[in-house]
Amino acid sequence: MVRRQQEVAKEREEESLEAEEQPFVPRQYPYYNVTDPGVVYPPSRPLYPVTQRPTCGIGEVYSECGSCEETCESVRFGQTLPCPFCTAGCFCAKGFVRATSGTCVRLEECQGK
Repeated sequence: MVRRQQEVAKEREEESLEAEEQPFVPRQYPYYNVTDPGVVYPPSRPLYPVTQRPTCGIGEVYSECGSCEETCESVRFGQTLPCPFCTAGCFCAKGFVRATSGTCVRLEECQGK
């Protein structure tokens, strides 16, 4: 039993060291405290240490504290999403919206606008 506990402890230590070597992966959604369901933590802290800034696509800009983006659908249907938290990552630049393909396009390029 003691030997198995030592093996598990060693595996966790190795996993922890591997996680420290991973690239930046921002949290995309808030997460909840299971011991106190009334507490919601913002997704602003990365899961792994920041080692490099990601390369953003065409029409995207990097932000340390971005929030929900407008999409072709949200603009078409006049919906705005409440976004109380921010996260680091690539977001559509001013004048662009997120298409269903995942890329940033100019609003006039949205189908069925």
